[in-house]
Amino acid sequence: MPQVVIIRPGCTDFAEQNRIQGALDIPLNPRGLQQVEEVVSQLAECPLEVLYADPSEASRRTAEAIADELGISVKLSEDLRNLDQGLWQGLQIDDVRHKYPKAYKQWQDSPETICPPEGETVPEALERVRRVLRKPLKKRKVMGIVVAEPLATIIASIVRKERLEMPEPNCQCHAAPRLEFVESSGTIAESLPEYLTPVGVSGDSAPVTEEARPHGKDSP
Repeated sequence: MPQVVIIRPGCTDFAEQNRIQGALDIPLNPRGLQQVEEVVSQLAECPLEVLYADPSEASRRTAEAIADELGISVKLSEDLRNLDQGLWQGLQIDDVRHKYPKAYKQWQDSPETICPPEGETVPEALERVRRVLRKPLKKRKVMGIVVAEPLATIIASIVRKERLEMPEPNCQCHAAPRLEFVESSGTIAESLPEYLTPVGVSGDSAPVTEEARPHGKDSP
């Protein structure tokens, strides 16, 4: 039974400002660098075989620091990039909550049904995650995945075969714990529940509510 260590990278200025970072490539800030040092210390005795990470600077630097300490390799993949939240990226969470309350509530209650304008759905993100992790989950006994929120929570939920409960759209600084040890009873491909059937398999697309579309002078 493989064990997956989900590692959230150190935080960024966007995260401390409560801005939705999504797939934007924002560097670690001083607090983020300190968090990386803490994570490296916590993993010093962990028998990780390999680290997978998205190529964003925050995730890459976090993964490289851990790999240097443990003497293991890092495999970067674009398929592990964070959930693309489109035109919501750069907005403060309170802006989305107040300007688009129905879409925000839908994000919390049924995340698989929401797609920020020009962003991607949760099923779309899961399909690319499955592509990169399917084989490693069959071969590895202990592997680490360095990914940002909310993708970290999405992956943890699916590996555990639990109903997905989305965190705040951006909780990089406040995500607890930064390390999450997940026992997998199977591959991500086997774990994917029907309600998260990837877009394109059935030919349907996840709906986008009109409320979710920024417009006019309030657009980012």
